[in-house]
Order: sequence, then C-alpha cells, then structure tokens
Amino acid sequence: MLFCLFTFIIFWNLIQLNKESQCQCQRQSIEHQTFENLNSIDRLNENHLAILVPFRERFNQLLQFIPHMSSFLNRQNISHEFFIINQVDKYRFNRGALINIGFQLAKNSCTYIAMHDVDLLPLNDQLSYEFPANGPFHISSPSLHPKYHYKTYVGGILLISNKHFKLVNGFSTNYFGWGLEDFEFIEPKIEQFNNNEQLIIKFTAFNKNFTIDLIRNHFIADNYHELPRQDNYETKKHCHYKGNVNNGQQQSSSSFAAISFCDNHLNGIFILNDLQYHLQQHESTKVKIFFENNSLSTINSYHHCGFDGDNNNNNTIISTDIISSKRRRSRRALHVKNTKLFQQRRYVEMVLVNDLTLYEKYKGKLPFLFERNVQIANFVNALYNQFNISIILVGVVVWTKQNEIELSSNSSETLNNFLKYRRDKLMSQFPNDNAQLITASPFEHGIVGKALKQTMCTYEYSGGVNHDYHENITFIATTIAHELGHNFGMEHDNDSCDCEATNCIMGPSSSYPHPRHWSSCSIAQLEQSLEHGLDYCLMNKPTNIFRSSCGNGIIEDGEDCDCGLRDFCTNKCCNATTCKLMNNAKCSDGVCCDKSTCQIIDQHSKFICRHSKSKCDQAEFCDGQTENCPVDRFVPDGTVCEEGYAYCFQGKCETRKNRCHLLWGNESRVSHYRCYQNNANANSSGNCGYDKKTKTFIGCRKKDDIICGRLHCTNGDNNPQLTLKYGPEGSTVISQKFESIHEVKTCFSAMVDLGLNEDDVGLVPNGANCGLDRMCVHQSCVSVKEYQNSHCDRHPDDDECHPPSQSANKFLIFTYFIISLLSIILLVWLFFKHKPIQIPKNWFGQKSFIAKDYNNRRPKKNPINRNISVPIETELSVRPVRPAPPIPKPNISKNLPMNGMMANNSIPISRDTANIKQNPQISNRNEIINNSTNQLTRPKRSPPKAPPPPPPPPPTSSSNKVKNLVATFENH
Repeated sequence: MLFCLFTFIIFWNLIQLNKESQCQCQRQSIEHQTFENLNSIDRLNENHLAILVPFRERFNQLLQFIPHMSSFLNRQNISHEFFIINQVDKYRFNRGALINIGFQLAKNSCTYIAMHDVDLLPLNDQLSYEFPANGPFHISSPSLHPKYHYKTYVGGILLISNKHFKLVNGFSTNYFGWGLEDFEFIEPKIEQFNNNEQLIIKFTAFNKNFTIDLIRNHFIADNYHELPRQDNYETKKHCHYKGNVNNGQQQSSSSFAAISFCDNHLNGIFILNDLQYHLQQHESTKVKIFFENNSLSTINSYHHCGFDGDNNNNNTIISTDIISSKRRRSRRALHVKNTKLFQQRRYVEMVLVNDLTLYEKYKGKLPFLFERNVQIANFVNALYNQFNISIILVGVVVWTKQNEIELSSNSSETLNNFLKYRRDKLMSQFPNDNAQLITASPFEHGIVGKALKQTMCTYEYSGGVNHDYHENITFIATTIAHELGHNFGMEHDNDSCDCEATNCIMGPSSSYPHPRHWSSCSIAQLEQSLEHGLDYCLMNKPTNIFRSSCGNGIIEDGEDCDCGLRDFCTNKCCNATTCKLMNNAKCSDGVCCDKSTCQIIDQHSKFICRHSKSKCDQAEFCDGQTENCPVDRFVPDGTVCEEGYAYCFQGKCETRKNRCHLLWGNESRVSHYRCYQNNANANSSGNCGYDKKTKTFIGCRKKDDIICGRLHCTNGDNNPQLTLKYGPEGSTVISQKFESIHEVKTCFSAMVDLGLNEDDVGLVPNGANCGLDRMCVHQSCVSVKEYQNSHCDRHPDDDECHPPSQSANKFLIFTYFIISLLSIILLVWLFFKHKPIQIPKNWFGQKSFIAKDYNNRRPKKNPINRNISVPIETELSVRPVRPAPPIPKPNISKNLPMNGMMANNSIPISRDTANIKQNPQISNRNEIINNSTNQLTRPKRSPPKAPPPPPPPPPTSSSNKVKNLVATFENH
C-alpha cells in the first residue's frame, strides 16, 4: 500500500515537471519571436517593465532613487525591475551606449523599458508608467526651457516597447557627454583681490566642490572699436578672466577656464578632467551650471578644415617664358623643441568680422553679438597663452545691412574675397596683424574654416574664414584657433604627432571634447616659423593694453617680480602676493639671475647671457649689475665678412648666395648678371621693390643699383626646377629664361610678403657686396665708408665710439715712448754683445758715402769682400740712363778698407757683381776682427789710375735688368 502511494507521488511529480517544461518552452518561443505577437502577450497580462538607469558616480542620488521608484510603481501595480548600468572607464559619459547595454540585459525578461535618469523623481501618482501601447511615451517637466530642443532631443524619462527600440536599432553610441537636462543652480562664493585683478570662485555642484582661480585677462585694446557704433552701449573691457580649476582635491594645471564677470553676472566655460562645464547667469540671481551637450558629435566628424596641406594652389605664378608651375611647399624637417623661443611674449592684434547671416541669426542683437565676440577672443587667447602669445582684440565689425564681400559656398573663393577686403578696407579702419571672418553660411563639403599657411604678419594673406555652426562659443573659438594655427605655419596633425588628450587643436576635423592642447607637431612647426622670423609684427606690445596688476605674470611699474597666481607660483625668489622680492633676494627671473640663490650672476664668471647669432653679432655677458642681459651690440656696420662677399649690417652678414639658399634650398646658386639687368625694367621680371599699398613696382635709382634689387637665383645642375621653400602661401614666383653661350639660363625670383613694416626677403639683402668697398643698403649700392663713419652716430653707446680722454692719451704716448726706448737700448746691447766691433776714429769725421741716385752719383770704387752679405738698396732705379760701369779690379789687402765696407752697404747688386770670382786670399770678417788688435787699420792706397774705357753693354734688354733687380729684391 505504501509502495503504491509512493509510486503515485513520483508519477504525479513527473507529470507536473513535464507541464512546466512545456510552459517554459512556450515562453521562450514567445520571447524569441520578432515581436509580431506582442498583442497576445498583452492579453496574457505579462507586461514587465525594465527601468534602465545610465549611471556614473551618483551614489547618493541612487540611494534615494531606488526606494522612491519602487514605492511609486508598486502603487500603480507595475511589474518592474531595475538595471543600473555603471560606466567605470576614464572616457566621456556615453548615455546611448549604456542604454544599449541595459536593453541587451533586460530584453529577455521584459516587454518594455523606461530610460530613466537617476536624478528625476516622479511625484504625481497619476503619471502612468504603463505599457506604451500607442508608441514611445516621453515624460518631462510641466515647464518649458527656452534652450531645449524638444523636437530633436530626447532625455529624462522615455517609455518604449522592445519592438520599437529594436526597430530604431537602439541609440547611437557617437554621443558623448551629459544631456542638457543635467544642470544645477548654484550660489557661488566670489572673492576678489588686488583691485579685482584676481578672482576666486567657489561652489558645489554635482556632489563635487569646485574652486576656480582666475586672473584678469587683458586682451582688449584700449583703442578697441566696434562697427556699427552704438551710443548707448559700451563693451565691458576689464571683466574677463582666465585661470585654472580644481575639484576640491588638488589643483590641476591642465584644467582651463575662460569666464566673464561683468555687471556681477558669471558667464563662461571651464574644463576639468575632459569634462566641459558652462556657467550662465542672465536675469536670474542664481547661476546655472551644466555639462556641455554633445548632440552634434556625429556632425562634428563631418566638419573639417579646408586647409589643402602640401597640395595647395594659393600661390601666384608669373612666367615670362614657357615655365609656369604651381608652387608646392616641400615639407621641412621638424626642429627640436626650443622653449627659449617662447620666453618672449608676442602680441597678435586681431579683428573679428561678423557677416549679415550671423547678424540675422541672432535677431539683430548687437550688444549680444559684441559680447559674444569678446568671449570668443577670450577663449582663443587662453588657448595661445601656453605659447606666451597674447591675442589682443582691437575691433569687432558686424555687417548689419549687407555683406561687404561676396560670400560663396566655396571656402577658397570666400577666403580670397575676405583677404582682399582686409587689405583694401579693413587695414585702414582697424590696423591689425590678423583678421578672421565669422559667418553663419555653411561651406560645401562640411568645411568649417580655411586659411593660408605661414601668412602671419603678411599684408595680403593674414586671415581666415570660419563657419559658426553652433551657439556654443567653444565650437567657433576652437575653429578660429585652428585657422590661426595655419597662419602661424602649423599643419594638420597626423598619426606621428603626440597629443596629451584624445585630440588636439590642429586635428583635421572637429571633435569632442573640444581640444585645448597642441600636439608635438604643432609646437615644432610653430618653433620653425618663429626661427625663420614669421613673428616680425608680433614683438610690438600694444600701448595701454595691460594695467598694472600683481599676478598677471608680467612685471610692470611698481613690481619687482610677477610669477602669476599665488597657488601656481613656483619661483622661490618672488612673493606672489606682493610681487616683491623675497628677503635677501636680489633677483627673480632674469637670464642673469641664479634662481637657486636668488642672486645676480657675478661679472667675473663670464656667463654668456646672449650668444652671438652671426659673425657680425657680439656675444653679451652678464655685467653683475642687473638680472637682465645687457643691450644687444653688433659689430660695426661695414666690417668685412664672408671673405669679402658681404659686409656687416645691423648685426647680420648676408650674401646673395645665402639668401638664395634660404628661398630655394641649398642646391640653388646666384644667377647670371644678365638676370639682374632686368631689375632696370621696374616690372614683375625685375625691380628694386614693390609698394604693397599702391601695388606698383619700384625702379632702381641708379644703374649700379640693379645688382642690389630683386634677387635672382638659378638651379643646380641636377635640379631643373626650383621650388620656393620660404615665405607665406600666396608668394609670387617669377621664372624667366635667356640664352647664354651654348646654353639656356633660367632665372628664378620671388616676391615674399612679410607685412608693411618688413623688407621683402626676395630682394638682395643689406650688406651684400656690390663693388670695391661698396655694399647694398635698401636696394642702393653705397660706399662702405659712409656707414663706417656714421656707425657712431647710429650706435653712440658702442665702446669703439668712446675714445679715451686727453690725459689718457698722454699717458699712453709716454708709455709707448718708454717701451720703445727700452727696446732700442736692449737691441743695441744684444748687438754689441754678439758683434764686438770697434768703431774707427775717422768714422765720425768723414762724410757718409751713400749713393741715392746710381746714374748721377757713383760711390768710389773699392775692393769688396765677396763673402760678406750686404743689404740691398731700397730705392731701385728701374730704367738707368746709361749702363752700369764695370767694377774695377779690386786691390786686395788683408785688412778691409773702411770706405769699401760702407760703399758695399749702399751699392745694389747687379748681374755683373754676381760674376766676380772669389779671391781665396780674402778672409772673412771674423778673421779680420780676430787678427786685428781691436782696431781697423787704414790700408795703403795705390796711386790712382785712369779708368778703363767702359765695355760694350751686354745684350740683355733693360726689361731683363728690371726683372733681375726685382727678383733680387724679392729674394731678399
């Protein structure tokens, strides 16, 4: 009986397990359908809600969210479960990717989902979370926000069925960042120091503590103007700041802040840990802070710069013959990073121009447009500050009635039209170093900006055009910074470039987060441009730009030093609060300051503070008086250099050859004189200059000036065509041919625009040789002596221009006299020490017997000792009146006659003298002296004899005699 009961129970359980298995299989088959039978699921009342919460670091809100939502849904009898998808990597928050992951986890156990932010809590119980049978259901606040795009943006709470979510293939994963609904109202604490020059903002947001340290950003010129002018409005110039941020943990020097505090309202941007925050305060007394919305990230990948790189066609080519090829820049090797180039501050005076489409986009609100342009310039200035380059805003122009130029969807045409407008009109209204056009009209092919490379400071090409495609100023500000980088000579980043972040400013296309770093390639290319002198116009500090303020990093009147904000000052010699030197410190920052001891480097250390840049430049040493290097001094103008091919001029030694190498490469060389004759034409083929304002060629003043005009170079033997390697895009290249002996010569020249205040490097350089003791100066061939004599007039501080005083001259003369006298006495003593000769008594009573004119007055003929070498007469008679008489037969005596010795000291040796045979009976001088008794006796004279008749002259011509005499003189 028990056995039967036990068997029945087992059998019954097997039947129930089989039924349950069949039920499970049926459920699985339903869940793996293509959602065609959802209505049947609804009828089975099996709707199940999955709440997907994209999450990151909001644990306090999560602790409130789960209990509240569970209670709220239970009151509506909604079957539900929670899926918390937490992003733990270091990248930007990707809400769409988290929702997609949550759906993959929940789709097998639910019929619909609710995408739910953790900080939104429903309070109205009538707000239904039931299955959205009629389509997606968006739950939002009852109030409308003026800046939310409800037709295109979906956020907050969205109910959607599995079927519809799958039909749209889920969310795009190209969107990074928080949504626009993620904002908070804050009440920041603002502290001001040093007459509002420093600002500290403290607040709490998103469960974090923030501190922003700011200094006033003096980037608006005092002569700043706006067009059109408004009588009842004035742009606030001194309420804009830049600085760094921390989040309550540690100060981050890689952070970034550009904030305005005008009329006690905070507006601006700050970036921390690749998160970009916005501060907005308008009518409300509270400040709103929110994360940047990145809804245009997918579009940004389409937006790119229109720079053509190496394959540009922005150069003017002029050919007087069949040669006409477009200039293509050859890429140069990158230089090693030289931070010394960035020690000196540079200033770019910039004008922003807004076209009519931008004026209409913002409904003609000029005050808003002017303030927006100021904030854009503030952002760009902060980006270039790391190069020690200040972007100074000198003007904003808004076209309110019509566009001043023809705008085209072709970015190149618009750029050319705008550069012409800048040259012809804008430069006279607002003198500037660079101008940028901002337009709301899109360019074709997704181009958002375009500029020419390496054109900074040029009169015709320093500028760019930019498409303002988003209300957020960071988009247009980074675009302007990018195009300005091209003007500085930077190219697009590639895979070989190193970047601190995921993207850098010179990336070829727009990206997110908005870049604020420069790549290693950009830094190297900027260094290369600065080394080549592309900053000609950037050294002049605009007047009345910077008001004295401690903490702005610039040493001004009343300050001993300025190392910036006190939290970032690393100079132990400077007090960042007072901008005064520390106790016992003598210096803080100069090149002649030992920063380890805060003492000025001693003069005796011979420390070179400025090295010589060329043969015509002098090195400067620390003088032990100040921390700064002494004034730069040059070798006097007109000093010969480069083996006579050039003369020093203003510290430089430049030849035509070196200038050809600079423009065309090392294979080039100076062209034939025939090419320089074209400079007399005063046209494109040759000239002595070009007036950029009147667009006319300048002729050479004199015929000799043509070799000082336009520089003409030719190609090497293995290079049939030259390529311009220096100068901005748009430089004019001229090539021409002429026939020489048995060959055709080609001349290459270029017109290089470096601005109104700088010389064209396509001209012959100053100091180049143009003749004997003549050099080229400003395209004129002048005498070197003119500049040698006027050197002290132009450089009165040079040492050679300060002769010693009269008393010093007397002392020097007396010193030279004593030294000379002692030298003579020493020489005489040495002579008699080694040559003990007694002077005959009759020397002092007898007349000297030196023949000065061989033809008119001959000395008495005496026998000579042919073993004694005699000096040569210094006055030579090149053409004698009659042949030299023969030397009489000598009367040999053991003692040397005095008159004979003196006569031989004055008679030039001729070929006849060389033919006299040596008499073995004659002793040398040493024998005469040794055999004598310290006296020379007078020999007995023979009675005079009649001289023999002169012999016939030898067949040697007079020219041969001259040759022999000169040869004898040279051999001596």
